[in-house]
Amino acid sequence: MSAGAETAETLAGLQGTDAEFIEAPRERRVLGLAASTWPRILAPLAIGLMVLGFWETMLRIHEVPIYILPGPLLIVQTLIKDWGTLSISLWVTCRSP
Repeated sequence: MSAGAETAETLAGLQGTDAEFIEAPRERRVLGLAASTWPRILAPLAIGLMVLGFWETMLRIHEVPIYILPGPLLIVQTLIKDWGTLSISLWVTCRSP
């Protein structure tokens, strides 16, 4: 059977209109991600930042000593300052058993 005959048989087996073969519009993309993906990323991020802000604010308002509960800013500062020592501990903590 020739290639033309196979194509004719294949096309004969298809039913429907040309409208079924029109490509659906593509979703808008922002920074490589679909626009509908961003709320699922930004909502938890915003809530996390609000929780960290609330934590830091409450520590400052109630003057909680840093040796009882350090704030998020102090934790980040310490991670940056002592990264050489803490990165090894972080690796041991995060690796799978």
